[in-house]
Amino acid sequence: MQPTQKAARLISSVMPSGMKMSVEQQKTDEQAQAEEVISGELEKVKGVVRSQKTNIKITENDPDWLAGKEKGDKEAADRFAEKFWSEEHSEELEKQIGNPENTLFVSVPSSSKNNVHPVSLAEKLSGEFGGKFVTGETYFDVLHERQSKKIGPFERVFHPRIY
Repeated sequence: MQPTQKAARLISSVMPSGMKMSVEQQKTDEQAQAEEVISGELEKVKGVVRSQKTNIKITENDPDWLAGKEKGDKEAADRFAEKFWSEEHSEELEKQIGNPENTLFVSVPSSSKNNVHPVSLAEKLSGEFGGKFVTGETYFDVLHERQSKKIGPFERVFHPRIY
């Protein structure tokens, strides 16, 4: 039985007879139930999600960064990952992961479909640590409306990233 079917069944079992919910309420409850099912499964998985601040001067002036970010140039993104991912980064990540050979590296899907840096880094890390990697776009759709770079910093809180 699908999570939404479970939610509908659960909802109908606790509703007083003759009482009907609005479609919006049904959707909300079905989504909440589905999220509970998913989050219950995710609690079984150890994950590390990290946002690394970058030196904008380096990235703005590096042709490999720009080509991988804006033109989807995978070879340029691979070169950038080789140049700027250090042994210290790997050591720190290994401390956080603990057992890297049993790790699945998932690249973040690109809103623009042009940024291949996450794919290059996931591929590099999986090779270095002996884990596996998947390209995020293969398994997740970008559902948010606009790219972050097109949303002002004080507005971003109102535009969550949805995959």
